[in-house]
Amino acid sequence: LIPFMLPVIKGLIRKIKESLDPFYPLGLGKIIFSGGGAKLEGLDRILSQELSSPVEVANPFKNIVYDIKQFDPEYINYSAPMAAVAVGLAARHMPKL
Repeated sequence: LIPFMLPVIKGLIRKIKESLDPFYPLGLGKIIFSGGGAKLEGLDRILSQELSSPVEVANPFKNIVYDIKQFDPEYINYSAPMAAVAVGLAARHMPKL
């Protein structure tokens, strides 16, 4: 990460801690990090250290089968964290198998 971003990241961590405080007594298995911020290299590692919990970058496509001739796997992996909400909404309307 770029050093000038650290004050912003510290503020982000403070807000995440405030949001998670009620859940710590229940025990957190892991934190799933999604959105464009999840693409910032090393941020997941910093969050894991600061929040004392494992942090996983979201990949809503990991259990979706697709044709690699129609969809570039590299692009799918790149865009995965940013597609979590869209994939979740789409999955609500898919028939259950």
